[in-house]
Amino acid sequence: MDNKKEYYIGLDMGTNSVGWAVTDTEYNLMRAKGKDLWGVRLFTEAQPAVNRRTKRVHRRRIEREKARKAMLRLFFSDAIDTVDPGFFQRLDESFLQYEDRSDSNKQMNALFNDGSYTDLDYYNEYPTIFHLRKALLHEDREFDVRLVYLAILNMFSHRGHFLNTNMSSDDDRDNNFDGAWRELIDAFETSQLSNNKEINNISALLDTSKYPKIKQIIGDRGKIRSSKFDALRDLLGVPKSEKHTCAVLKLVCGLNVTVKELLSNIENPSVDSEGLKVSISFTDSSLEENLDKIQEVLEDEYFDVILKAKSAYEICLLSSILGNNKYLSDSRVEMYERHKHDLQDLKSLLAEYDKNAYEKIFRTMDIGSYSAYVGSVNSHGNKIRRLGTTSASSGTAKDELYKLVKKVLNNSVPEDNVVKARILDKIEKDCFLEKQLTSNNGVIPNQVHTIELKRILSNAEKYLKFLQEVDEDGFSIKDKIIKLFEFQIPYYVGPLGREFNGVKGYNNWAVRTEEGLRPGVIIMPWNFDKYIDRTASAEEFIKRMLRRCSYMSDEYTLPKHSLAYEKFMVLNEINNIKIDNERISVEAKQGIYNDLFTTGNKVSRDKIKEYLAKHNYARDDVEITGLSDETCTTKLASLGKFRAVFGDDVFKQSNKDIIEDIIYWSTIYSGDRKIIREKIEGKYPNTFDKKQLNKILGFKFEGWGNLSKKFLELQGASKVTGEIDSVIGFMWNGQENLMELLSDNYTFTSQLNGMMNYTIKPLSSWKIEDLEDMYLSPSVKRMVWQTMKIVDELQSVIGYAPKRVFVEVTRGDGEKERTTSRKQMLIDLYKSIKGEAKDWIKEIENRDESAFKSRKLFLYYMQQGMCMYSGEKIDLDNLMNDNLYDLDHIYPQHFTKDDSIHNNLVLIKKEFNARKSDMPITKEIQAKMHGKWKALLDGKFITSEKYARLTRHSYAFSDDEKAGFINRQLVETSQATKAITRIFSQAFDNDTKIVFSKARLVSDFRQKFELPKSRVLNCYHHANDAYLNIVVGNSYYVKFEGNPARFIKESKGKENDKNYKYHLSKFFDNTVQNKNEIAWSVGEGNNTITTVKRTMAKYSPLVTYKTEEGKGEYFKETIYPKSKAKPIVYTGLKSKNTPLNDVTKYGGKTAIGTSGYCFVKYTEKNKEVRKFETLPIYLGSSRTLTVERIQEYLKKSYLEKGMKQAAETVEVLIKFVPQKTEIILDNHLYTMGGSSQGNMYINSNVQLKLSFEYIKYIHKLEKAVVLNDYSEVDQSGNTIINEEMNFNLYKILLEKMSSNVYSSKKNSIVNTIEKGSGDFKNLSIDRQVNMLLDVINNLYGKKQTVDLENIGGSKYSGMCLCNREISKYSEAKLVFSSTTGIYYTLVNLLKI
Repeated sequence: MDNKKEYYIGLDMGTNSVGWAVTDTEYNLMRAKGKDLWGVRLFTEAQPAVNRRTKRVHRRRIEREKARKAMLRLFFSDAIDTVDPGFFQRLDESFLQYEDRSDSNKQMNALFNDGSYTDLDYYNEYPTIFHLRKALLHEDREFDVRLVYLAILNMFSHRGHFLNTNMSSDDDRDNNFDGAWRELIDAFETSQLSNNKEINNISALLDTSKYPKIKQIIGDRGKIRSSKFDALRDLLGVPKSEKHTCAVLKLVCGLNVTVKELLSNIENPSVDSEGLKVSISFTDSSLEENLDKIQEVLEDEYFDVILKAKSAYEICLLSSILGNNKYLSDSRVEMYERHKHDLQDLKSLLAEYDKNAYEKIFRTMDIGSYSAYVGSVNSHGNKIRRLGTTSASSGTAKDELYKLVKKVLNNSVPEDNVVKARILDKIEKDCFLEKQLTSNNGVIPNQVHTIELKRILSNAEKYLKFLQEVDEDGFSIKDKIIKLFEFQIPYYVGPLGREFNGVKGYNNWAVRTEEGLRPGVIIMPWNFDKYIDRTASAEEFIKRMLRRCSYMSDEYTLPKHSLAYEKFMVLNEINNIKIDNERISVEAKQGIYNDLFTTGNKVSRDKIKEYLAKHNYARDDVEITGLSDETCTTKLASLGKFRAVFGDDVFKQSNKDIIEDIIYWSTIYSGDRKIIREKIEGKYPNTFDKKQLNKILGFKFEGWGNLSKKFLELQGASKVTGEIDSVIGFMWNGQENLMELLSDNYTFTSQLNGMMNYTIKPLSSWKIEDLEDMYLSPSVKRMVWQTMKIVDELQSVIGYAPKRVFVEVTRGDGEKERTTSRKQMLIDLYKSIKGEAKDWIKEIENRDESAFKSRKLFLYYMQQGMCMYSGEKIDLDNLMNDNLYDLDHIYPQHFTKDDSIHNNLVLIKKEFNARKSDMPITKEIQAKMHGKWKALLDGKFITSEKYARLTRHSYAFSDDEKAGFINRQLVETSQATKAITRIFSQAFDNDTKIVFSKARLVSDFRQKFELPKSRVLNCYHHANDAYLNIVVGNSYYVKFEGNPARFIKESKGKENDKNYKYHLSKFFDNTVQNKNEIAWSVGEGNNTITTVKRTMAKYSPLVTYKTEEGKGEYFKETIYPKSKAKPIVYTGLKSKNTPLNDVTKYGGKTAIGTSGYCFVKYTEKNKEVRKFETLPIYLGSSRTLTVERIQEYLKKSYLEKGMKQAAETVEVLIKFVPQKTEIILDNHLYTMGGSSQGNMYINSNVQLKLSFEYIKYIHKLEKAVVLNDYSEVDQSGNTIINEEMNFNLYKILLEKMSSNVYSSKKNSIVNTIEKGSGDFKNLSIDRQVNMLLDVINNLYGKKQTVDLENIGGSKYSGMCLCNREISKYSEAKLVFSSTTGIYYTLVNLLKI
């Protein structure tokens, strides 16, 4: 960089913010445009598009349903018009009130208006649509064509689900159940075998002679669920002791089952205590939500059992619904009659024994009433309809009705009453007052409705001759109706439109046949295969489904369950296994793989230990490390599954090739059995018998790996030995994991870099669409894009690329945290030991959860109250005395900064820490404590890793270990870091180095040099962290030259050389340099920390917000009745101009979504008004909105409000202003929020500035709130958080509010704070702290309101609102800032 000043960029990347800083090589902030170059970019965390996608799917479903009904109408229109020309008009206008109907339709009937047959006659003859359908099915006579149409139209509104693709539209219920039951037992057996378990009574479960009885028991409407379970268990000979098998039987009976029951025969299941409590029942109203929860905690094999049990349950439920009937309508009419008789029974009893209850149940909409159950009441002139069928406060309306009826009957009706007994029995069996329309209808498949449709059409074609008309392709109208009814566009074909076919960003990939490409072709269900190439479309679908390899972006990844990928995953895990911190031999590793893993089962740490000892690879008492859990997280599941098909021939390469194909097809086609069967029979005919094929089709494979086959087979060489092999070859024949193979000791990374396209692509030329191929989550994608925009602008301002870019990616809020509390963990541990355990438990239970945030106290109980190096008892009363007891790092901080409480920290007597050398534990301590450590390990009080460190035999760390310790401080592997590395490597040439650092390094640096951090005070901490990333990251980078392994190698024999001397916990105590570059200077007159502290004391970071355009739903989905809906505030039911848009007649929707604002001026009452007006989302996006469209909308709105002059004079001055835009109002800076009536929410954007002393104190307050512990003391024993300090901070905040900067803030809380000082002093410490933090948050806009009720204010104090009529203010300016805030434009709203 000739004559160019070298500079660094620091980045602190988070899911809702990016801090940035630019310094020279001496860590001085650079300046440009009169500003210090550091700042923070704030934005809302991006969310997945699940809701948007769900709405889109729903919208398309409705559109297609309308299209099907329109086609059905077309088929019937001529015949119906001949009989009744006004029929369709009456049907279309049946929702309209009399005065809104067409002049030709001014009458009260909605369907039939014949002289001798009206709506009243129709409903008397057919009380429900099922009565009509039943008549059409069974009565041998001619029916009015309109009746036939209405019946079929109803069926088109409720076609049933399409989940049972193998079910025929013929009545074949027994075979459907038999197949579902076999699949369930196969899945259950697979789940058991994967854990080395067998099902004791498998033969009984698969006894086909018992299938009819099984189905009868599950579908028996005369039994309660628990009785079904008992009968099923007796039939199959399953004892109650076999809880896991009982759990499966409970599921199919509709009973509640927990994860713990499903896994009851598995030792040490890989599910935490909270996960074991998750339960599921197929009768639960929140089933879908519970399925999501249970999928998170269960492995695929067990979740597949649940799905298969659900299929079997639903088939039995369907059988129960149909009863002995072939047609659904017959069973529905029977249900109607049963409901009618039940209602007569209940009314007769109540009329005789309890007239008050009769009034409540039948003439009110109270909770538990019959009226609430059916959703309507018509009594004494009180007519209410459709108020819903659930009680918000106490479960479903059905449950509440049953509860009330049981109570009334038991209290009022004699015990020997036969009718009472009948009603109570039906309630117990859950079949009293059944309704035709319930959630259970969701189990009815399309095929059941199709059976009925075919019969109705076959009867009708005898007298409706148009149904027999045939087109040129040989399809009759009857055939077309059936095809239209049972057709579903295959998911692998997708949308059929061709306008955007192949265009990036559009989900459109259907491939047409040559005939289908002709102009004007209309695709219908009956000509679908003529115009659409299913096979080619499926291939295109496959291409879209495949993921790209993480290291070879041109290659597609392997299925997650392919044999090759599972082999890689297992080897990548077991290659880490160590004994005494030494990798096990290749021979031992291969033995573990061949003898333990190829069964397909899970392999535990104990099994590996047993295997190693048995084959003389290790001592009996050896403790292995390197595994992350007690059970290996990977397994050869697919190999195990297919071993049940091929036997030992599964290892033949020819069979492996077949297996890989099957897994690929199953993954691609999401388990679509029909397609997979066709693929297998097409490529491998006569390879499998029927039983084998059915077993294979029952296997489930989902998801994709991260690596391609080509990557795993990539040839490379060891730079140490010169050996040549593939990635997977080295992993099999050696001891390395993938990350080690990608290190500088091998050629793979340089080979991969050589394959990449290194064409420089400046950041300015990137588009957000270019990130699509990186498979980033929405939150990471937004974070990366904002980072790119920041760096691009900085590079543009400075004029050339930086020397180094330092990046820290912070942990997102959505990442998993500990689910089991420390307190509960300790209680569970002590419950498992005998003797004195009860005293321990009582002692633990008497402490608050927050107490166990103390590492000392937690380790005290984890070590059973003893010193870890002497075994001596620790005095609990003096535990916090640092002169007596200390925390020690097993692996010294010289080499590693591992502060893990579970792996590296122990509680000891102070004297041992003073005595211990800078190396692992002495032999004397090991000899004395080995037995006690082993007891702690066996009781699970310490981890295997901690035990291995304590009992380590070697007294020196290897070079690989030392390099690994350093690497863990420097290496980041997150999604975002990979994306940024790839992007920056293309954006900059090789002279710019990308360096990653971990948040922990900066946190330790802050603590060491007393640089406090407050997340509450302001947003500056993001910029501060970005700056410190440069300081800390550069120091580590320079010291280790970005290559710890090489550094350690070169340091051999030079340990005292200042270039190679290091101590990780005292890293910044000495000057950090390497060769000629000094990254950190310690010494008089040249002290880097002075520069750092001077910079950190600055309050000059730039703060900008990503502006936001509102998107998503136009309105809330709730439709309010006309009694609630008001004009203007509510919008009509339709987007078109129809009578239904009159909210005073038909109700309407509210919560109109807004995309942003426009700024307008108009004249009203002869005065000029300048105002922000909200723009509804339905008007269009900011890109498509036109001034004309906005003016048209505003004119209409003003006229509805009676503002005629405004409508005539309105002028749009600024077309679109998004939320989060900065605005200056009367000398104070805000960001714009949403609207409320004539006002706009605004948030202060003036950052609060306090001294280091108070930043440090506020940090203490934040910590106290999180821990719910305000008792921290200083070295003198004084309480740190106290009333005096709190009141001092209170007064400082009051001063800030009264200052010029905050005095002009709207709705200031300064008066309340001033008057409430006395009340504040009387508050408890915790209330004082919470109020102080809320006030601070409110001051700079992070929190909209603050609760000041305790000091005489409002619960919602500080709510910042401004009038959208800007002309009322003396100053109003919009601030349009660049991404960094270096550039900005002011727009004077009073003069524009």
